[in-house]
Amino acid sequence: MQEINEEEAEKYGDIVFTSIIDSDLNQTLKMSAIFQWQQKFFPKVDYFLKIDEKSVLDVSRFHYWLNLKFNMFKSSYNDSIIFGNLLQNGKVVRDPNEKRYIPYDIYDKPNFPSYQHGSCYLTTPNTIKLMLEEAKSHKYISFDDAFFTGIIAEKVKATRINANRHFASQNPLATNSWDQECDDNGVPFLFSISDENGEIVNKADGYKNALKKLKGLKCSNEN
Repeated sequence: MQEINEEEAEKYGDIVFTSIIDSDLNQTLKMSAIFQWQQKFFPKVDYFLKIDEKSVLDVSRFHYWLNLKFNMFKSSYNDSIIFGNLLQNGKVVRDPNEKRYIPYDIYDKPNFPSYQHGSCYLTTPNTIKLMLEEAKSHKYISFDDAFFTGIIAEKVKATRINANRHFASQNPLATNSWDQECDDNGVPFLFSISDENGEIVNKADGYKNALKKLKGLKCSNEN
């Protein structure tokens, strides 16, 4: 497996290697490593898009909304901003048997600050720089979404924008439950979906079919 990964990294330049053990407990450490990699090698890019392996993105539609909408917000909030599917009043898990268990001595509040769903979110290098510096003063929790885009983002006063019409926290296409909203040009708002029930990851051609369906969305006012 290591050789295969190294071959892909050499060919496509799309893998970052770290010495961190790949486990749920180390998710925040892994995200921190990715953020540090961005800051070291690509500090001058305009944006950083975090997307996990269970998500599908319509890149063309994403670029459309980036230029039409997100750039305007970015300049309005001093380049300290995170767009995504904003989750509010998330309850902290106290059961030691649960994957996202967090002891009181690590984080003592009953709920997390508002944070972005980790399937896909968009932020800026400046926001990442601020979060990495602030994170040095905090005990890490294993729930990276809540840690960086919630606890730390709140501390650095990064604006968290709820763009749930664009970033779906699951796959509404599987049940035809997307809201069919589009702009005046007939472009759907939705450009990112996430697999919650295996309808993408566990099916043959799941990613291909999901992307085809995402690209083929029609507005409610279209014939």
